[in-house]
Amino acid sequence: MNILIIEDNPGDLYLFKRTIQNHAKKPYKVMDVENGRDALDFIQKTGNFKDAFAPDLIFLDWNIPIKHGRDVLEFLKSHAEYRVIPVIVFSTSENYADIISCYKGYANGYFRKPNDYHEFSNMMENVMRFWSMITFSPSVKADKLVVENSKMS
Repeated sequence: MNILIIEDNPGDLYLFKRTIQNHAKKPYKVMDVENGRDALDFIQKTGNFKDAFAPDLIFLDWNIPIKHGRDVLEFLKSHAEYRVIPVIVFSTSENYADIISCYKGYANGYFRKPNDYHEFSNMMENVMRFWSMITFSPSVKADKLVVENSKMS
């Protein structure tokens, strides 16, 4: 699974990476960018990110610099080739307008960032379990699913 973390706070980024690494049941390729402009370049493989991987899951901080998280989400969900990538918004905001804006923009989830490492770790473990073990990623090939399902029969 290829994960893109869009986060400008070094402390929060450290927690993201540490909890993903500590709870990984599968190998993950993780990349991070710290602002909305770099996020859009990464996703489109332009600028400094011509060799970027296609993300299977995106963690998006809502209040990022240069281009707001709202703009990144709007871009992703308005282009068919990126629309299928799950976008999980993480924010310190509990503002109802922010939450509604995320879901109106077709975010796949909105989570408030806990201040405590253990709470953050527990939440990330559950999020990663859901998105990597319970759901199917859009990058999963249909023929792989057919083969795996036939083995179960």
